[in-house]
Amino acid sequence: MSTAELKFLVAESTTEWAQKKLDLSIVDLADILSINRRTIQRWNRKENVPSRSHLEQLEKLSELRYLLESVFNEYQEALKWLWSPCPSFKGRTPISLLLKADIDPVLELLASIESGTFS
Repeated sequence: MSTAELKFLVAESTTEWAQKKLDLSIVDLADILSINRRTIQRWNRKENVPSRSHLEQLEKLSELRYLLESVFNEYQEALKWLWSPCPSFKGRTPISLLLKADIDPVLELLASIESGTFS
């Protein structure tokens, strides 16, 4: 498998997961990744290989997947958490941060919950 094929596979599997499991639209996904929705469509058609910076964003989305699956037993619980106001975010919802391409605080909070260091 070539490097380009691997990059397409990463993009496809990550974006497909986010759309199906998190019920995100392509516009939502583009907002989270800080890219244009047409970029995602070009990846899906295998017209453009994801760039290094795009792969870094996709990696963060993959980390979100891992942490959500580690912290929550079911996706319904994860979805409820994503859409509920969170005291750690001053009452904002985790999804609101994600949609503003601010994924790092969400990852940090989930990582602290997963490791048992969240108090």
